[in-house]
Amino acid sequence: MATTTIDESEFRLKKLAVYEGIIKSTFDQLAAGGQMTKEANAKFVGLTTTGLLIYGSDAVIQSFLEFKASAGSPNLMNAIAKLFIAMRADLGHGNKNITPENVLAMFIAKTQ
Repeated sequence: MATTTIDESEFRLKKLAVYEGIIKSTFDQLAAGGQMTKEANAKFVGLTTTGLLIYGSDAVIQSFLEFKASAGSPNLMNAIAKLFIAMRADLGHGNKNITPENVLAMFIAKTQ
């Protein structure tokens, strides 16, 4: 059986594409008021699961599971922020001064 190997930079690019897809889909869903058709949700979960199983770190996979489990709960936004922070860490960011509140502030419009 032939095996295919990819170098570290290719692996990182593929991982980045998976993570960007998660972030984009999450933003799109939030912009739509949290509404996603069953078909769109099934497609998102299917593609995301496949990508994460291949390219995601343990911490990102665990954070994604917590994100899925928090759907419809008051903890959803915190789970999203933790997932995004885990993805950043997996891509090499230190996240030393990044909190879940910082992440949420980046895409939630402040109303006054």
